[in-house]
Amino acid sequence: MSVQIDTVGDAAIVMMGSPPVNAINQEIRTGLLDAFDKLAADPSVARIILKGAGTSFAAGADAREFDLPPVEPHLPDVVHAIES
Repeated sequence: MSVQIDTVGDAAIVMMGSPPVNAINQEIRTGLLDAFDKLAADPSVARIILKGAGTSFAAGADAREFDLPPVEPHLPDVVHAIES
């Protein structure tokens, strides 16, 4: 599923889905960056809710990427987009 955006009124719900525990991998980071860039340009969105699919928000970094070279977007870039 990766990242999905739904809207309810003036609220946007950004949902991360990386089964089984919503681990943050390159696909999720890219999806989050794209979602927050898109929503920042939408004047009808007054608030954004970030949530994880299922029962977990995010378990942390995806262990399958630990021994690989870093791939953009990097987590600090995603955090900056969320903060902005």
